[in-house]
Amino acid sequence: MNALTLLIFPALWLCALLSIFVLSRHRPKEINKGVLLLYICFMATLGPIGEIVVGTFYEAVIGQPLWQYKILPTHQAYTSLYAPVIWGISGAYLYYIHEILRAFSSMSKWFQATSRMFETILVESLLNISFLLISGSLIFYYLPADLFHITSLQTLPFYFILGIVVMKSIKRLKADPLFYSAMCLFMMFVVVYLTS
Repeated sequence: MNALTLLIFPALWLCALLSIFVLSRHRPKEINKGVLLLYICFMATLGPIGEIVVGTFYEAVIGQPLWQYKILPTHQAYTSLYAPVIWGISGAYLYYIHEILRAFSSMSKWFQATSRMFETILVESLLNISFLLISGSLIFYYLPADLFHITSLQTLPFYFILGIVVMKSIKRLKADPLFYSAMCLFMMFVVVYLTS
């Protein structure tokens, strides 16, 4: 895999997210850099750890993996050395979307978690397809063919739980975003890179 592609891909995504944020009429006046960093670090940690847990559980119950990483795989290809970057992008996306949709915060938590579940499938698909267009390779490959191996409907229950965990955790972690960002990065580094 070309190292330049691995660097350009997240930069393009972050530029696209920033453009959407700037052009949105519901955006706040400025970006809270500490909270944005918290979202990025929290998701860069929760994503790979969650992939290892869910991948292990799914394979134990079903007898085969749900997905396999194709780019820099580790932990039996349940996650990747590149996964923190991908999940960090999703953290930036969540920050921007949460800030843009703050005007609609009267929605129930269950509705928000449900919408996040389907939204995650969409964002995951866009990430995988855009990487395929740029590099000629998928980042990850789902074994079920229900959504063309780009993602799978079988992930929906896991993404519903993820939506609830993210909403509740971020709310509590905002009390000290820099401390919790550093803690998340440390945990991610240990799990993804030191135990691989």
